[in-house]
Amino acid sequence: MKKAFLLCLSCFSLVILAQSNVSNVLSVDIQNDRISEKNPMVKVVKCEITGDKTGEVSRNEKFYLKFTVQNIGDCSAKDVSVNLNIPEGIIRTGGDYLTQTFPVLYPNEKKIFDYELISTDEVDRSVRLEVAISERYGKYSENHPMLLTFIESDVDINIPKNYRTNKNMFAVIIANENYRTLAPVPYALNDGSVFRDYCLKTLGIPSNQVHYVPDATLVPIKDEIKWLQDVCHTHDSVQIIFYYAGHGIPDENTNEAYLIPVDGKGANIVTCYSLNKLYSTLSATKAANITYFLDACFTGANREGSMLVAARGVAREAKKQMLRGSTIVFAAASQDETAMAYKEKTHGMFTYFLLKKLQNTKGDVNAFCRC
Repeated sequence: MKKAFLLCLSCFSLVILAQSNVSNVLSVDIQNDRISEKNPMVKVVKCEITGDKTGEVSRNEKFYLKFTVQNIGDCSAKDVSVNLNIPEGIIRTGGDYLTQTFPVLYPNEKKIFDYELISTDEVDRSVRLEVAISERYGKYSENHPMLLTFIESDVDINIPKNYRTNKNMFAVIIANENYRTLAPVPYALNDGSVFRDYCLKTLGIPSNQVHYVPDATLVPIKDEIKWLQDVCHTHDSVQIIFYYAGHGIPDENTNEAYLIPVDGKGANIVTCYSLNKLYSTLSATKAANITYFLDACFTGANREGSMLVAARGVAREAKKQMLRGSTIVFAAASQDETAMAYKEKTHGMFTYFLLKKLQNTKGDVNAFCRC
């Protein structure tokens, strides 16, 4: 006689584990006739982008990206790769590597990523960045796209277009923001970059006749002045524009004003470039006229009003410079004043109103003389 056996499945749950190299866990609840699958899930759970100075992000300014990746699933994620995809015009200057891999990311485990980035002036106003995440099976992760929009001043947009070419005009633009031993000059790179746009578009200067040098050391400054000398030697009726945004300082002994390269030291005037030498060098050429735009002060103070050389303690009045020939100087400050930043417009105060005048007059440089 055959015996019959009855196995009651209603009294327990059966858990089936997949192969050991698979992180999924399949749970079968027979009593409730329910099947649930436990998986990993790797995604960005927190992300923030901040500017270098004001918290807002501007072109040509450093900014910081920080995000947290977490496995919010129930199982370990294996062979995890995290890639920060940045578009052309965005450059990584510090922080973590753009691509990082992890053999395993346990449930609830987090990884924090920090990046220092900077944009070039060619980048669009809005750019897309993305954190691309993958794991072994290619289906238990989520990418995280980000749209970054740079703030713009009203003078950074709607730049007037001059369809006439000023073939006799040559411009040198020095924009010094990131000093090696001195405090930075807020927005100087943005000042120089946008002024270059006005030179090209509004003043109609050919692109090969506009030299823009960001964060210039002493040697490139000398090279650009030599270039202007050579231009005047080989061309007739040359009109020169020399623009400078950065630190200036007076000699403690003579009070003579100096431009400070980014590798210059305020306490060592030999590392700087004499403003009087600049004037005399270019005045000695056969240039038809020379226009200087100086968004700097020469009292020894910076755009925030602090002293560049702490031991000096007080601002000094720079010595007046002698000009010769057809020369005009537009300066942010007189000998005993300080050039200030215009935080709301992300420019130096002087450069903002210079650009505003160029914008309103559509490049009528003579309008400055009527102010």
